Formats: sequence, C-alpha cells, structure tokens
Amino acid sequence: MLIEDQIIVFGDSHSRAFSFNPNFMPFFIGAGKENNFINDENAKRVEGSLRKALSGLDGKKVMFCFGEPDTRHYLGLGWYPWEGKRLFELDDFRPSIDESVKRYSKMIKNLRKDFSNEMLVFNATPSTRSDQNEITDYFNAGMKKACESIQGVLFIDINSKIYVDTEELIDQQYYSDTVHLNNKIQILVEDFLLGKGVINQRGYDSELKFSHKKVQSKYEYNEQFGCYVLK
Repeated sequence: MLIEDQIIVFGDSHSRAFSFNPNFMPFFIGAGKENNFINDENAKRVEGSLRKALSGLDGKKVMFCFGEPDTRHYLGLGWYPWEGKRLFELDDFRPSIDESVKRYSKMIKNLRKDFSNEMLVFNATPSTRSDQNEITDYFNAGMKKACESIQGVLFIDINSKIYVDTEELIDQQYYSDTVHLNNKIQILVEDFLLGKGVINQRGYDSELKFSHKKVQSKYEYNEQFGCYVLK
C-alpha cells in the first residue's frame, strides 16, 4: 500500500492505537496534557502543530485523535483520576465541556478553510472509569453534532461497540492501560470506514508494506510505538 492511500492519524498518545496497520499512518504530536482543548493556549498549540504537519499533505485523508485528555481533566482530579473519585456531577462540567467542543470544532473549521484534506474525527475513547465515560459521551455528542455541520468532515463514532452492554464500562478485550485502549479498536474503526467507503480493505494485523522515506525528513519514526513524532 502506498502512503498516498493511507489515512494519516494525528493525535496525542491515543494515536498509537493505529500503529502497525497499512491503512493508517499515526503521528504523535505531543502529550495529551498539553495537546487538548481545555483552554485557548492548548487549542492554539494543537492547531499550530497540525498546520505544520498538514503542509504538503493536501488531498490526503487525515484523522484527528484528540479529546480523551479533556474528558479526564474535567473530572476535577488532575491527570490521574484513578487515584480518587470525582467531586461533582455532570451538570457541573457541561459548560467546560461545551467550551472544549467549541475550541475543537473551531480548529477543524479553520483547517478546512486552508487545507483540502478529507478530514475524519475519531471519537474520544472511553476508559475503565464510568464517571469519565459519562463526560466522554457528552463530549462526543457535541463533537458529532459539530462535525456534521462542517462539510468534508466525518465523525467516527464507535464507542457503543466498546462498552460492555449498556454499562458505562469498556469491554476488557480493548483495554490497554488506565488511559489507553489497545490496537484492537482498529477492527471497529475499519468496520465503520468500510461501511462509509473510506477504505476498501481491512489492514488490521497485517504487515506494513509502505515506505517511511517520504516523511523522514520532517518526522522521526519511533520504532517502539510504530508511529511518527514531529521533530
């Protein structure tokens, strides 16, 4: 498979879930603690990194993989919510979540104006914490609505398939650690994309058959995680 045929995945550490699959080329732009939409400064940082990365990639399909750090942050327990229990109800977080959604969707609109890429937005993924998943669901509902209003943007919504029945907990087969899901979510994303005609074949658990040479001048390849990092 040629690099031209791949979906370029830009994101925080969650982008690594798309490693080692010829349908995707993941680019880790930085840690979620700094690359999120909880304030204007961080949102500008994300947009700046993406503008730098998208230069020269016009026409390529790209997927944005952000949002989970926002939902974790709004629990009010810092970046390590598994060490405590949230102090507030969802209604207390709605205004802040809405602001994150506005910043994220505004960034996408800005990028759509200046770049011709077909843009995909991957839903913020759930965790083993039902408290956070309640926020995640609200965040994703807002992002789905926002993306539907932007031409050339497709929101990828697979979380209902990750949850265990109707409970707000993830199916353990997708568990990687207290924050991340494993690369088995590629199957769910590929099912979604196959249904939309975005890809025409499954690449999960296949050998990588493309060359990294075209992007090595601008990015560094991290062999451990199977993804690229901005220099």
